Amino acid sequence: MALDSFGPETLSSDSIEILRTRILEWGKEHPRSFFWRERKLEPYESLIVEVLLARTRAESVEPVAQEFIERFPKPADLREADRAEVEDVIRPLGLFRKRAKALIECGRKLTEELGGRIPRDVDRLQLLPYVGRYAANAILCFGVGQVRPVVDANVARVFQRYFDLREPKSKLENDELYWEVAAQLVSEENTRLYNWSLLDLGAAICTPQSPGCKRCPMEKACHFPQNQ
Repeated sequence: MALDSFGPETLSSDSIEILRTRILEWGKEHPRSFFWRERKLEPYESLIVEVLLARTRAESVEPVAQEFIERFPKPADLREADRAEVEDVIRPLGLFRKRAKALIECGRKLTEELGGRIPRDVDRLQLLPYVGRYAANAILCFGVGQVRPVVDANVARVFQRYFDLREPKSKLENDELYWEVAAQLVSEENTRLYNWSLLDLGAAICTPQSPGCKRCPMEKACHFPQNQ
């Protein structure tokens, strides 16, 4: 029976350890190569990457994000940017008018209200345009180095199937069950790799349709009906 609520007794320590260990092992063996994984990003660079990644394939984002950071390397550069130039850079990704407006406003807020620095807490980060709960946690994890959980549709699907949780809410940023599960599970050892591996597993193997269960490192411990 799917779990409807969360508590310390809900998830067994064995199942948690299996997931943490095998996710990290799988991630080390199946790395995806993007410039934001090959070098440590500055927090501002991580903000740009996460805004551009929203609802967009990472493979499409990589060349655009590299060009964007080269043209607008600091918040002040973005604040002073011509909107048409910003739109031109991100046009290949779609939603370019909405994202350009949000990015320029981020540059303004960062320089005029925040001293040019990316906030180090989730609530203040979410005051920036186009930065929701997932993006805020991702920026703090990947760009700042904090131990933070990340929950997108791919991660939620892995958790739902592995632990037999109820279906996630359509608006994941408001689904406290999944964020609390993620917070309990997040690995303090190599947090970046752990989160990247979860995201990749959900995208490449634990897919919505026809999941590749036989290739999943957690197949034997998973509650998904296909494994029963």
